[in-house]
Amino acid sequence: MVEEDAKRFAGVLEATKANDRVAFAEALKAATDIPCDLHERSHELARLARRARSSIDRRYRVDLVCVLALAGASARASQALARENLRWLGEPAYARKTHRRLRQAAAHDRTR
Repeated sequence: MVEEDAKRFAGVLEATKANDRVAFAEALKAATDIPCDLHERSHELARLARRARSSIDRRYRVDLVCVLALAGASARASQALARENLRWLGEPAYARKTHRRLRQAAAHDRTR
């Protein structure tokens, strides 16, 4: 995921240097998918960790605390990055769609 993020953001930089607004928008949308994917995976990890609580020996539950803390930090950071990309993009319809995706990941986490 890290390598793919770097590759996609390189496309954003290339489009910026070329002053190509269409290529910039396409590249930024592709780059925004990475933090959105990470946001979804972070919520899934948190959901699995909470589910595992009751089946894990008490001595190891502190590990779940760490997992939950890291998953939460990852979800918040990836959401912030996606939102900043959307601000750069300036396409309200795409922003609404992406915000919905981020909200659904968080809601799915809470309902399971």
